[in-house]
Amino acid sequence: MPVTRIGRQFMKFSDGDGNRVIVRISAIQQASDCDEFQRETYVTVAGRTIPIQVPLDELEEILDDEAFPYRRHKGRGDVQRP
Repeated sequence: MPVTRIGRQFMKFSDGDGNRVIVRISAIQQASDCDEFQRETYVTVAGRTIPIQVPLDELEEILDDEAFPYRRHKGRGDVQRP
């Protein structure tokens, strides 16, 4: 199962055991390569590390700025809504 977005706040994927998982994107603490061939990624959510069968680069595209509804301007304190 590929990683898919559910709206702006959630993503859905299967863990290493084939269990389906839905997580809030803002709850992701870190993501890193899982294997030397860079075909899998470890994602840590709420203290639990979950292996997923998606390359880190692909996951990065899914987690792009849309996950964060407010972006700060560089060098300014204003908050900009998309």
